[in-house]
Amino acid sequence: MFGFALLALLPLAVAFYGYDTLAKRSETRRADAALQAGLRGAVAGYAGRLDAAGLAAQKLAADPALQRALRGHDQRTIKTILSRVPGAHLGDGARAVSVLYQGRLLGRISVSITLNDRTLGALAGGLQSGDRLVVMRGTSVVAGGSGTLELAPGRAAHVRLGNTEYRALELLSCREV
Repeated sequence: MFGFALLALLPLAVAFYGYDTLAKRSETRRADAALQAGLRGAVAGYAGRLDAAGLAAQKLAADPALQRALRGHDQRTIKTILSRVPGAHLGDGARAVSVLYQGRLLGRISVSITLNDRTLGALAGGLQSGDRLVVMRGTSVVAGGSGTLELAPGRAAHVRLGNTEYRALELLSCREV
C-alpha cells in the first residue's frame, strides 16, 4: 500500500519540480531582460554625454583665441580657455577633435567624462530599485562600489559585491572614458 502511494505521488513530485525549475528560469529571464533594458538606458545616457563632450570639444577647437594661444604656445591662456569646459584638455580622448589653422594641425582637444559615483547616479535613472551601476577597470570596481567582479561580456551572472549578491551584466566596455 505504501509503495502504491509513493508511485501515485511520484509523478506529482516530478511535475512540481519541473514547474518550480521552469518558474525559476522564467523569473531569471525576466530579471535579465529588465537588467538589460536598464543598462541600455544607462548606455544611451552615457552616449548622450559623450556626444555633448564631442560638441564642446568642437566649439573649443573653433575658438580663435584658443587657436592663437596654441600657435603662440601660450600655456597660461590655453589653460584658462580649457578650464571653462569641465573635462577639457589637450590630447587624445574619447571625443578628441583636431585644432587646425590654415590646414596646419595645432593640437587635439578632448573633453572627458568622469565616471564617478555622481555620474553613475545620474545614469542609473532607468534601473530598477536596488540595482546598481559600477565602473570596472579589469576586474576591480573603481566607481559605484568596491571589490572585484569577473564577468563575461554580454552574459548575465550572479556576483557578490560586498555582502550583497547581484545579477550582473557587462554591457559596455570602454578603453578610455
